Amino acid sequence: MSERNKEVVSSFPVKDNHQIMMVTDGGKLIRMPVEDIRIAGRKTQGVILFRTAENENVVSVTWLDAEDDDDESDIAEEVNEFDGVEAVGSDEE
Repeated sequence: MSERNKEVVSSFPVKDNHQIMMVTDGGKLIRMPVEDIRIAGRKTQGVILFRTAENENVVSVTWLDAEDDDDESDIAEEVNEFDGVEAVGSDEE
């Protein structure tokens, strides 16, 4: 660890078919496949995954199963409804 690398936000095992999502305290987020992350040797200081503003910090990191992408349409439908009442601007009749 060095001043350049800051602190560890999260640590967990992942597989190549997973994705990771990072969120900043400034409201930015990024989602990326784990298989796209370059493997670096021990002598390096890491790989940059997400560039943030000078005073912005990554505050949350989690992994997602890439196969769960099929469920995103179901989630969007749930977001458009609130207690059984359709939201304004919903595409549903």
